[in-house]
Amino acid sequence: MTRIQAVAVVITAVLLLLDVIAIGYILLRKLIVTRITRRSASIARQLVNEFPGMSDTEIRTRFRSRHNRGMLLDKYVEVKQSLKIHSELDARIRRLLKELGVERLYTGRLRSPFRFRRIEAAVYLGNLGGEDVCRSLEEQLKKEKKHLVKLYIAYALCQTGSERSVLPLVESLIEAPLWYREKVHLFIEEFGIHLHRLLPELVERDEPELRLLCAHCATIDMTSVLHDFSRKALNDSDHSVRRAAARSLTTHFPQSPECRALLTSDDRVIRRYAIEAIGKISTRENARLLLCMLFEINVEPSVVRTLITMCYKSHDILEYLMNRYADPEYLPVRPSIIEVLSNRVEYFIVKLQTSERVEARRIIAAMIDNGFVNTIFGFLSRNKNREIENDLLGIIKEQAAANQRVVRLARQFLDERMLKKIGMEPLVPEVTSVHHRATAVRRRRLTVQLVMLLLLFPLLFLLRHRTELPDWSILQVLSRYVIDANYYLIFYSGTVSSIYLTILLFSALGAIHQYNYSRVKKRTYLFKKNILPGISVIAPAFNEETGIIESINSLLNLSYPDHEVIVINDGSSDHTLNRLIDYFKLEKVDTVVRSDISTRPVRGIFRNRSFPKLTVVDKVNGGKADSLNTGINISRKEYFCGIDADSLLSEDSLLKIVSTSLDIEFETIAVGGNIFPVNGCTVNHGVLESIGIPEKALANLQFIEYIRAFMAGRIGWSFIDALLIISGAFGLFKRKRVVECGGYLTSSGRYGLDTVGEDMELVVRLTKYMKEHRFPFKVGYSYNANCWTEVPEKLSILLRQRDRWHRGLIEIFSFHDKMIARNTYGRIGWIAMPYFLFFEILGPWIEAQGYLLVIVAALLGIINGQIALLLFITTIMLGVLISISSLIIAEQEVNYFKTAEIFKLIGFAILENFGFRQLMSVWRVAGYINVLRGTSGWGKMVRQGFASGKKKI
Repeated sequence: MTRIQAVAVVITAVLLLLDVIAIGYILLRKLIVTRITRRSASIARQLVNEFPGMSDTEIRTRFRSRHNRGMLLDKYVEVKQSLKIHSELDARIRRLLKELGVERLYTGRLRSPFRFRRIEAAVYLGNLGGEDVCRSLEEQLKKEKKHLVKLYIAYALCQTGSERSVLPLVESLIEAPLWYREKVHLFIEEFGIHLHRLLPELVERDEPELRLLCAHCATIDMTSVLHDFSRKALNDSDHSVRRAAARSLTTHFPQSPECRALLTSDDRVIRRYAIEAIGKISTRENARLLLCMLFEINVEPSVVRTLITMCYKSHDILEYLMNRYADPEYLPVRPSIIEVLSNRVEYFIVKLQTSERVEARRIIAAMIDNGFVNTIFGFLSRNKNREIENDLLGIIKEQAAANQRVVRLARQFLDERMLKKIGMEPLVPEVTSVHHRATAVRRRRLTVQLVMLLLLFPLLFLLRHRTELPDWSILQVLSRYVIDANYYLIFYSGTVSSIYLTILLFSALGAIHQYNYSRVKKRTYLFKKNILPGISVIAPAFNEETGIIESINSLLNLSYPDHEVIVINDGSSDHTLNRLIDYFKLEKVDTVVRSDISTRPVRGIFRNRSFPKLTVVDKVNGGKADSLNTGINISRKEYFCGIDADSLLSEDSLLKIVSTSLDIEFETIAVGGNIFPVNGCTVNHGVLESIGIPEKALANLQFIEYIRAFMAGRIGWSFIDALLIISGAFGLFKRKRVVECGGYLTSSGRYGLDTVGEDMELVVRLTKYMKEHRFPFKVGYSYNANCWTEVPEKLSILLRQRDRWHRGLIEIFSFHDKMIARNTYGRIGWIAMPYFLFFEILGPWIEAQGYLLVIVAALLGIINGQIALLLFITTIMLGVLISISSLIIAEQEVNYFKTAEIFKLIGFAILENFGFRQLMSVWRVAGYINVLRGTSGWGKMVRQGFASGKKKI
């Protein structure tokens, strides 16, 4: 046995031992967690039912050990989140915890060098309360340097409710970052009368942070002291204070002369506050003031939006604007007036059947001429009245005679029957020459990369054996080349596995970090006003009539303090829209649709006051990315969450994915969550009742693949700030930044391009934007926020899915290849982008060559024991270790699977290395070839769907 063989045998034995240890750890941890869960539940029951009848001595004896004391405190805090403990029992428990030394222990931890320990101590001390606790928290608040820790201390002081804590909280605002001040403002508000006693003193202070606090308080409760302060603060040197003062005055006194004077402010934000305040009272005088502002060179966009809102509220304002449109004095602002009136187009369509037909026809013609046609085309698609249809088509035909843009829009969006009535043909989409050139350049570049890669092994062989080649026969050259190529594959596989193991280590650290922080973020904290940002859940739906109701019900019932659900019906040809309208009793509403991102036309928006969180949008078919862009335009929250309409979220998934952003002291632009197969789970009316693993082998192999990709991959990439992929099935994005970047990549958008990998492309473009503008940011990942979706159970469907994924990856790197190896993009440019290029895009070709040559070597009988052993280590053993280790991370917080299911998954973790992973590499090679051939589109995906009632998927 050679030295290499001996080392290989030792490595094999070590890896086998690590696999056994990992399996043993999973099983042992499952047993320990089960016991801890039972003990924890027992303590919770004792707190509520048995403690009142137990003596102090008995309680001290039962919870004497440090572990039991910790569990008692934890369950006490947890029970307080959901139940109101009697005041006498609550005081007694807190006294006993203090006697057991818990208060002293956590007071000491407030001074720990570790950030998490200080946060944990603050959370638990805030629940214990008392004068000594308040004093310790106040002292630490003054000393603490990390504002994230200060936030938890501030919340703890808020929980104690002590009057003495108000001033330390106020003082902590000085020189603090804006995000900290915004949240602590909310804590300070809760002190009510105690805060108001301080206000006369605070309004005299010079610190801008305290003046901003006073202005914020004025927005909530305008006292005489704050009113005088706000009026003076309009001339403050700090623009934040001026804006806050303007907001408070416009909120409470929208009709005051001060508010009207703000219409001429140099600050656009203050001007917008004044415009919106005046618009709250729909009078002709206020409408006249806003119309006069339209004559300005730089018109504030909120003027038009406010006028639109006023028109919805008041028919009198609508009539007033119609009269002003006819007035020659308002000729310069007619396009803006028409934009306002276009949002009430159905009102004018109805007037076509009345005595006011001429005026209505003139205004509709002006709408079409100015390009405000989306609502008109949407109305025509639903209209059943042939007389109205003929009237509208006649107007369109008249305008088309003089306006080619109207011709193009009509040919693009009207159906063939209507176009025939006005003598037009449907528009055949044309690809511009620029797009042709871009595609040709991309294919040439990919071809060159492929040729270079295919020549890599032969070139390495020629360089290594250039002196011996003349003396070898053809058979010797072939045999030697095959042997060398196998070693090249061994080196490549070892490199890839080493990278996976490194990322796995970072994933484990990231999961532990998140687990610890998730324990201290109690629900009372998360559900406090404005601690978490508002979320718009956007669910694109195309022909989803089978399970759409169950899916939307599950989204509406998510546990989150502030979220809305926006369903985008992307031109479904089935009864998806009708099912939604009938079930939720929806009605079409007139509302303002922002056009921050260009999309296909919206046909209608539907709501029901009984379901205030739900908005359903009907639009012309444009694909998933275009639907998401439409949802972004309509969304009203700070963040949006894109989710497939055929996917299910766990009840607390939204809470978990968003709460990860609270652990970061700078801007979080995106957060990803886990995607797990729902195959094998029990779903009842859109609610996930129980978790199980799939019955079919192919789905189980994908289960292992998903766990490895998310747990051993994306958590680690996020931990080192180099995450580039957030799954489109479940991802959270900051709306403002996405709009600034132009939204999802579509042919309707800023870049005029489509991609089948819109989810990853958006993350890459967001990262590029933030890096180029030097904004500090984070792309995060939540290890315990789960989304459940159906995975293919047939090879043909899985092939189409993986082909689409790989084509999307290649398209993205072709579009953003200039980011590679650029200092501007930091770790993204030097680590993440090269990794995906060399190991995910080009790597499958190396693997495919290697597998082919292994087969050739086996047929030639030249595979020796050393090669076989090294191949086994690098391609099989390391892969098994990574997959099994991923299961450990997956069950960090919750035991998802039963013991029998764990053994089954471990079996598939081993089995996937014998054929499945190799097949995936071959399919990715096929995806690369399809890009060279110009293949596009998603391919047909057949799903079983979530049927009504209780069913195991």
